[in-house]
Amino acid sequence: MSQTAADKSLVQEFYDQVFTRGDASNLDRFMRDDYIQHNPTCADGKAGFPAPGPQIEIIRLNG
Repeated sequence: MSQTAADKSLVQEFYDQVFTRGDASNLDRFMRDDYIQHNPTCADGKAGFPAPGPQIEIIRLNG
């Protein structure tokens, strides 16, 4: 598996687990403690990661 394919798979797993299922219990697998939040209304790091809210549906546009 190429690095790009592995990265894509990890991101899809993150979105599925955290946003679709609302399970943020395994953030250590997906993000570091020094994560820089790009939303100015949230703190940096995992502590600033927003609690699950409305679900986001991920659709596949291409094969």
